[in-house]
Amino acid sequence: MKPGLPPLDLLIRGALLATDSGVYEADTGVRAGRIALIAGPGEARALVGEATRIIDARGLVALPGAIDSHIHPEGQWGSVSISGDFATATGAALIGGTTTVISFCEPVPGETAIECITSRKKQAAKAVADYAFHFAFTEDYGPQLQCLDRIVEEGITSFKAFTCYGGLTLDRGELLEVMTAVRGAGVLMIHAEAVDVLEAAARRLVAAGQVSPYHHAVSRPNLAEHLAVRDAILLQKEARAGICIAHASTRQAVEEAREAQRQAGGVYVETCPHYLHFTDEVMRKDAGALFVMSPPLRSGADIEALWQGISDGTVTIISTDHCPYPKAAKLTPKEFPAIPNGVGGIQTRFTFMYSEGCVKRGLALERLVAVAGSNPAKVFGLYPMKGCLEPGSDADIVLLDPKQTWTFTARDLVSGEDHSIYEGMDFTGRVRFTISRGEVVVDEGVLTAASGRGRFLPRKRRPV
Repeated sequence: MKPGLPPLDLLIRGALLATDSGVYEADTGVRAGRIALIAGPGEARALVGEATRIIDARGLVALPGAIDSHIHPEGQWGSVSISGDFATATGAALIGGTTTVISFCEPVPGETAIECITSRKKQAAKAVADYAFHFAFTEDYGPQLQCLDRIVEEGITSFKAFTCYGGLTLDRGELLEVMTAVRGAGVLMIHAEAVDVLEAAARRLVAAGQVSPYHHAVSRPNLAEHLAVRDAILLQKEARAGICIAHASTRQAVEEAREAQRQAGGVYVETCPHYLHFTDEVMRKDAGALFVMSPPLRSGADIEALWQGISDGTVTIISTDHCPYPKAAKLTPKEFPAIPNGVGGIQTRFTFMYSEGCVKRGLALERLVAVAGSNPAKVFGLYPMKGCLEPGSDADIVLLDPKQTWTFTARDLVSGEDHSIYEGMDFTGRVRFTISRGEVVVDEGVLTAASGRGRFLPRKRRPV
């Protein structure tokens, strides 16, 4: 330590430090919420007596705090409320190694863009992890685009558009208009399913009395995602915009994106853990309604295509689309159109990806860091303050025990949910410590974060 410098607030000693570019043993020093130094184990020994707290992390893996860039706390499906709130969802995020989340500002009918943002910021004020927002354009996107400069002034420089859902659907011409408008501000995330294909399939199935949870998947075929992803990429080329295909679930989406990325930049792909593990066959079971989300679960071939896309870099981001509903609300409806769409997953994402990806499939730690943290930070304008372990960056650090084996149950949930689709799954790897801006907020697996400690992360305009 150089003379005159204050002692470190925290020294993490002897961890295997994993970044998106390499893995090596190192000591990490934290001061005033930022990473102050990264040093070789031999070099850091002299610092042991100069830190307020020392964590002996030998045998643990240190990774950048993960970023979940797609969550939905405090929303509705008709009259049914999403389970939990910003406090419980972000608490679950911290338990699972996620230190930053990005949610959505989606205006309801009659609400202006700025009224929506103001309301959403009030809801999020109780968050225990840091957070940002995407602004979601609705069918009333004209006045919203007129407010684009003001939205950006509010610190929101990423956006969402939909090609399906009542009140939200944009046709191709409208989508092109939105893409072109936001090109100078940031990336547009797109829920890509062809609405005409969905509506025709649902009408046919309901008329035939085929309304089980499994028929939810039948009503949203691969073709619907394929057509919408293809159209979005063609429009992206015309608009010269940056787009992110949200929650991609099909082999065809990966293939379309891979070719687009080969030709030019600006196309990113997000998928979710549930699309990497469960097939649509689980919806044939008695509790199949618990697995209803949109896009739906797919086939084993789609799962393998997504994993391949993660390995080769086509899939850019792993988020959760965290949107849990009470168990009774999922199981009560008798027909699939009435089942609330969405599942939880914010607490299990990081462990799932390590266990299923790194342990079982040989996914490199560098790729885990990329898809879980550094890539969403780069795509959505949070890098290098978030998503990396470098001097000067926020000290968002996860310490993972790579050898601990355990079984996840609903009793582990802190997110306000009363069930989990990951119930009973065996994992290898468990988060021991989570550090957020230098504060140990999960200490030996116990959440210690105070309500409201999370900070809103304003971002700057990023022309694409």
